[in-house]
Amino acid sequence: MRLGSRGESGVSNLMYLLVAVMVIYVVVKVIPPYMDYYAMEDEVTQQVKMAKINSPDVIRNDLVQKARELEIKFEPDGFRMSYGNNDRLQVYMHWKTRVDFGYGIERYFEFEIDSAAVKSDKE
Repeated sequence: MRLGSRGESGVSNLMYLLVAVMVIYVVVKVIPPYMDYYAMEDEVTQQVKMAKINSPDVIRNDLVQKARELEIKFEPDGFRMSYGNNDRLQVYMHWKTRVDFGYGIERYFEFEIDSAAVKSDKE
């Protein structure tokens, strides 16, 4: 009976488990900001489609309300609305989200939505 060979498989399995737990932890921390981004992008797309019905003030209020729900904070120049080609509403949003991984490790993720670059269903 060789004790060294039995212990090696236990250590390698423990290392694989540790790596798997770390990957899961990072994924759980990183996914929520991206989910907020896609929710905000969907809201912008819907509001741009409704621009012929709603006034710019209503659209701005709806977008600001959605950003508050998602706890998205904009810099002063991080949110703009204007009318572009063919009187099509263009919305630009830019924000940073801080993700704290613990132990003093944090990272900022930058997100940008530009409705002029987003293709609608019928253009």
